[in-house]
Amino acid sequence: MHTKDRIVRAAIKNFLNYGYEKASLSTIANEVGIKKPSIYHHFKNKDAIFEASIDYLLCSIEEKVDLPYDKEHSARRNLEQFFNAIIEINSELSLLAGGHFDKPYDLIALLRTSLTHFPSLQARINIYYDGLASTLEKILKQGQKSGEIRMNLDPQLLSLEMLAWLEGLCMLSGVYSKISINTLRKKLYDNIWDMIYESDDTKGFFGAKKKRGLPKTLSLGTKW
Repeated sequence: MHTKDRIVRAAIKNFLNYGYEKASLSTIANEVGIKKPSIYHHFKNKDAIFEASIDYLLCSIEEKVDLPYDKEHSARRNLEQFFNAIIEINSELSLLAGGHFDKPYDLIALLRTSLTHFPSLQARINIYYDGLASTLEKILKQGQKSGEIRMNLDPQLLSLEMLAWLEGLCMLSGVYSKISINTLRKKLYDNIWDMIYESDDTKGFFGAKKKRGLPKTLSLGTKW
């Protein structure tokens, strides 16, 4: 890994742990194994490192989320893989910051801090969420076309609901000791699929056959 990338990874860890204000270039340099002045060979100042860190972080997530999608796979499988990617990247951020894999880091908090100090990052964050929503919408439309997912659902609106619910659950898992999102994965997939699957006789993501009546409209708020 190049020194510039090592600086960015060390910076991400420090920004996760201490926030923008308290993150120290000296600490970042020590973690990389270089002298503080050496940082300025790669970055103009802490602002430049922070902006590069956010872009690096979002690019890493985008790559991980986009890879699982395969039009040759079922919508059910692609949806499961999408959720896996989101959950795992949040858990990996927690590990990077010195936390626990079962207690995902609150990425939203970091992005909110980003906008507080750097309003110019709004466009980059919009691109990030546009991409996530677009991938989800593509999976949902694929499922409707194949007959897996109910046609009376709005893929665009549902993709935003799913993102909000999934990230909210990651945030809650980080502060509520009774929730482990990694432990809840199976139920997570099955519950979501129950709500959008076309047939009354269905199987969950992991093959457990079940029978249920579907609501006329989707309401993530009342399901859980």
